Amino acid sequence: MQKILGNAQEDSLTLNVLSKIWAFLVVSRVEFMVMGIPVIAVSALLAASRPNDLMGDGAVRLGLLTAVWYLAYWISSQVNCIADYELDKHYKSRLPRSIDILKGPRTIWLMITVETVVASTIVAYLSSTESRIGLVVLWVAGLFLVGAYSLEPLRFKRRGFLNLVTLSLILYFLPTLYIYYAMAPQMKIFPLLALLG
Repeated sequence: MQKILGNAQEDSLTLNVLSKIWAFLVVSRVEFMVMGIPVIAVSALLAASRPNDLMGDGAVRLGLLTAVWYLAYWISSQVNCIADYELDKHYKSRLPRSIDILKGPRTIWLMITVETVVASTIVAYLSSTESRIGLVVLWVAGLFLVGAYSLEPLRFKRRGFLNLVTLSLILYFLPTLYIYYAMAPQMKIFPLLALLG
């Protein structure tokens, strides 16, 4: 009998852990994360002046930039889920339900804080090793826009043209510029225009 109870408790624990992992993936909007692949790859390829730029230290730098991109993506998705928590109860119930599985918005804010600290540490490291303070400036601008897009009092998401501009900046322009700036030995106008145009 104890063996059966032990197995039931293990199954319950496993199910609980799996439901929390699933809820994390839902609030992080994992279904859209695939868009990071072309943003990262195209930016890095255009920044590389030769194939060796993407090997050795360049590969490590690209790995760190990839981590920053995905952490930033998680942060922005989670902030947006919290901001739309009440609204999504009516239209996208799986998002608020996932927040509830993770013990509410407070837990999500804790996750966002941890992700922001980890990503900011990587940004500071890249900025210091590459002697490019612009990486910090772009990171801070991106964090501001994430908050301004989803949270009151600015909530650009509700403001027509500002919605489009902010979303374009957050999803494409800033990440592309960030990766290119971090990877390129020097800024070149034609690859930069190809990326941003």
